[in-house]
Amino acid sequence: GAEAAMQFCGAWRSPPGGFGDGRRRHGRRGGDGGWKSLLRCAAMGVSLPIVAADGVVGFGDTGEVFVEDGVDKSPVRGAEGGKSLGDDESFQMPGYADALQSDPACEQAGPVWIEYRRQMGIAYDVPEEDEDMKASLAMQFLWSSGMKAFKRMDKEANKCFLGVCATLYHLARHRMLVEGNYHSAAALAKSLDRYVSSIHPAKFDAANRANTSAPLWPVSDYAIGRLFREIASASRGRLLDEDCGSPKGCVKDAKPMHGNLFHALPGDVLPRFPGEDPDEPQALLKDAFKIYVYDVSDYPELLALSSGAAFCKDNQWGFEVLLHLYFLACECRTEDPNEADFFFVPHYTACHLNVKTFSEEESNELFSNLVPKLKHFRRAGGRDHIFVWGGGFAVDGPFRDWQRFIKDSIFLMTETEFWNPYGWQVKPNFRHAKDIVLPGRITVKEALQHDKLAGPFDQRHYTGDFVGWNRALHAAQGKAESPRQQLLKWAATYPDMHIRQDVPYAEALRGSVSSRFCFVPRGKSAWSSRLFRVMFGKCVPVILNDDYELPFLSLLGGDGDWYIRWPMREVTEELAQLLQGFDVDRWERAVQAAEGPKCWYFWHPPTVDAAHYELQEEEFNKICPEWRTKNAYVAVMALLRQKRRVTKSSFTTFFFPGHAPGDVVHV
Repeated sequence: GAEAAMQFCGAWRSPPGGFGDGRRRHGRRGGDGGWKSLLRCAAMGVSLPIVAADGVVGFGDTGEVFVEDGVDKSPVRGAEGGKSLGDDESFQMPGYADALQSDPACEQAGPVWIEYRRQMGIAYDVPEEDEDMKASLAMQFLWSSGMKAFKRMDKEANKCFLGVCATLYHLARHRMLVEGNYHSAAALAKSLDRYVSSIHPAKFDAANRANTSAPLWPVSDYAIGRLFREIASASRGRLLDEDCGSPKGCVKDAKPMHGNLFHALPGDVLPRFPGEDPDEPQALLKDAFKIYVYDVSDYPELLALSSGAAFCKDNQWGFEVLLHLYFLACECRTEDPNEADFFFVPHYTACHLNVKTFSEEESNELFSNLVPKLKHFRRAGGRDHIFVWGGGFAVDGPFRDWQRFIKDSIFLMTETEFWNPYGWQVKPNFRHAKDIVLPGRITVKEALQHDKLAGPFDQRHYTGDFVGWNRALHAAQGKAESPRQQLLKWAATYPDMHIRQDVPYAEALRGSVSSRFCFVPRGKSAWSSRLFRVMFGKCVPVILNDDYELPFLSLLGGDGDWYIRWPMREVTEELAQLLQGFDVDRWERAVQAAEGPKCWYFWHPPTVDAAHYELQEEEFNKICPEWRTKNAYVAVMALLRQKRRVTKSSFTTFFFPGHAPGDVVHV
């Protein structure tokens, strides 16, 4: 596994984040078959073996020795024959890997593909004619090649990956922009996403160039991202999907896609906050506020910062992309900056820095050049501008000079304290007064797996569970032992604690659904997708992080009836005994109390996402029956609404009191 990771690290996507956090699985609809999980790479954040000069092998960043002279001496290795993380099946390469690397032009795919590429390469002077001809060719080829069937399409992608992507792209764009068929366009884009979401955008475009002056195939990462944005914008204001886009109604493979790209309807309402008058009418989602979304094509810096939409949405920081698409599809969006309450600046830097698309220095330069150019930034000094920061490095990673440029802007972010590699940090980037804490993204499949395997109290053989790497505290937090360091020592002390390090992902899943409590200790930073994943496994979270603020508590209520908080420097026998003697009734009440919050923490996939197939199978409805109106997007909408300014700033908005009390005349 380690050798494979090193070999393919530059080519294949691999969301880091620890055991199971943010991983992407390419399964066909409703099953575990089809595409395997894609490779995780050392450059993408997963610790791989480090071989010292003396032959000792260590893992992680602590220097702890696990293997010496070929003998496994780890006290925390899993029970599955000593398997490590590198042995996990998710390290298997997808079938199309060899073809994309060695034959992007599809010269070895056969004469039919060669002729098809020649015809698709013909350029017509009129853009509309060019698009029509390519869509017509794509449709003919789709039918003649038999690619209407998923299995056949997968087979052809193994021979000519870029050709399949070009076919789906041109069909989807024509269906949306020319025919106005949202349902068909979204379905085709979803099929396209099954393939392109696995490829780093730079690798996708580089393969398509293959030392030629022009692209081999008429498709690019930018074009695919633009397609997603176009479909999102076109979905704004959609109502119930009565006919599923087909004259025959909702046939087997054309299930409803009600509402917009995220299934929101114009009449949806915002949730009430604790203490609000239940007799007051609830605000409509579309009236929550007005938001202006900057067009990435208007700024060269945004083109770089928001590249790789398909690739970047499929990891634990995927909400960077999802919120961009959500606001494009929202009826709250306005194209008139004078009526906007907020301005959204899209970028996917948690993704790009983690996979090393560009460096922190390059990212900082991009933002430093971008912000002064933002057309509407100066009107309120950036106070009404929204940025999303998904990584543990928060804002300091992608925009080191942020305090010079955007210190008053609103940050939607996961991190509320420090990032270990930045020992120089003395103050968190997060500000309670203006910023909003976000949950990490987990997949539909992860939620379904955990829910399906979760057993009752008496069938959980472990008291507590932790699977993860050894991490120290941040320099600003002192030199005490970290909660992870203390937990890992429990492996040899408490046989009823499932404590593991460097094991396959399946071991992490087994531990969380077989334990009554799941430890969520501070790691390289404060936040972890582990918290949101184990909630679906009906495992009561034990948060060992003094400085982490849970998301959405002002909306959910912060009474802590579904989780335990414990001092992170005091992971002692006292905690172990408390959990071992925990009353079953109290445990069951805590699990029940988490039913609501876990659904509010979920980012469901849009209709252009391959994972939407799993959502359409409706199994998730049993876990979160109100997922369409009670989810992370709606929570963000409700919290942002509270940050609206009573009198918005605008260079063209002026007013004075009218004749009637409370009346305002705008000029």
